[in-house]
Amino acid sequence: MVNDNSTMEEKWNNCQLNYITYTHAFLYFLTDYFYEYFYYDKNISVAEEEQIERKLLTSLSSLEKLHYQFLHQKKLLEELDYYPDESTFKPEDSSREYFKEEIREQILELKRQIQQHPFSLETHKKHCLESLNLLLSYYPRITIINNTFPQGPWLSRQVSEETS
Repeated sequence: MVNDNSTMEEKWNNCQLNYITYTHAFLYFLTDYFYEYFYYDKNISVAEEEQIERKLLTSLSSLEKLHYQFLHQKKLLEELDYYPDESTFKPEDSSREYFKEEIREQILELKRQIQQHPFSLETHKKHCLESLNLLLSYYPRITIINNTFPQGPWLSRQVSEETS
């Protein structure tokens, strides 16, 4: 089977950007929806509250399963050599990185709201937080460490004298 790697790569990059954009918008919607119902509208019935909590749980579970499927599909395509591995891709553009950071912040905000909200069923709360933790694992905070040798005041006198 002959594969045009550049076309596959372009399709994958476009798919990934669309998915990241969707995820960002969907998490924003869930955060806003949750906030509107439980912080502004205090006159909702217990049945409505349970229904909203179930919808939130279902939405988060579905989103986490979509994430898993999306990343699993990427891995399968790499294994089948439909396109080169990640190291040969072009560096990700700033809009994709921006969305990933925004998604991470949105997940953390929703997690904070859920932790503060008294759920009608504690199992719903537990499962929502588990789904958010799984989603958060797809968006780790990356810290860049500079491996250069410290200079100036960071050196002890002994090290400064030895290097001089």
